[in-house]
Amino acid sequence: PDGRQGGKRVLDIGCGRGRVALHTAKATGAFVCGMNIDPSQIANAREYSERIALDGKTEFKVSSLNDPLPYPSCHFDGAYE
Repeated sequence: PDGRQGGKRVLDIGCGRGRVALHTAKATGAFVCGMNIDPSQIANAREYSERIALDGKTEFKVSSLNDPLPYPSCHFDGAYE
């Protein structure tokens, strides 16, 4: 086994420009959703994910932990911040 997690979904809370989320998606095969409060950082994460062809394995949303998560309950297999 190579440790890849294809089919798993991971939430990156406070993803910033998405570099850790993108690395996680590439290294594990998991689908990684990043959320951050700063729209400019989310825009940067989206642009970079397209540039390195990981836009099909990642998703980035502007969101705050002070608000309900923009995802349904039990949507993720794991999360980190």
